[in-house]
Amino acid sequence: MRLHRVLLPSLALAGALACATAPSARRELPLAGDWVPQGASFGGLVAFRIRVDVHVRSKQFGQALRDRVEKQIERTLTQKGIAVAPPSNEPPPRLDQTGDIIVDVHVRDTEGGTAVAWDLHASQPVRLANGPWTFGSTWEVGDLIYPPTSATVVALRDSLQPALEEFCKLYLAARDAAPKAPEGDPNSTRADL
Repeated sequence: MRLHRVLLPSLALAGALACATAPSARRELPLAGDWVPQGASFGGLVAFRIRVDVHVRSKQFGQALRDRVEKQIERTLTQKGIAVAPPSNEPPPRLDQTGDIIVDVHVRDTEGGTAVAWDLHASQPVRLANGPWTFGSTWEVGDLIYPPTSATVVALRDSLQPALEEFCKLYLAARDAAPKAPEGDPNSTRADL
């Protein structure tokens, strides 16, 4: 049973608005022409790292579920022509033209089976209106499902796949609409706000 699917507005935009409207902010809100168009915010990214966090009582089941979800994400991105980068030990924000796909899965036993809640975040470095770089989720979806315990893995896979397909479609469209970087500024392909 699907209870929710959420598409959040860009955290970069929300953060920029918060910083630009704070009493201590010294800049006025930028004009509309200064914003990266919605749908193009991922345009400067050339690859994604994958991170899956599974919260469940059984560590063994959690590791197996984590491995399956990581493979599902990697397979989907690769099939769509989206590069997958190895994990990084460097803390965000990393200005390396690589975003992060982060899936957070919570599994709980219930009377009739299992409750599984997941969120998929596509995150990237964003520049706030007052100048500093930060790291934020700029696209996010989630679901809450109640499969029989024996079908948990399959139900999660089937619930997650449409979100992965949607993300790939939006990312590839953003790549087509990405603004070109001016020469001499290696970070200008990012979603500079």
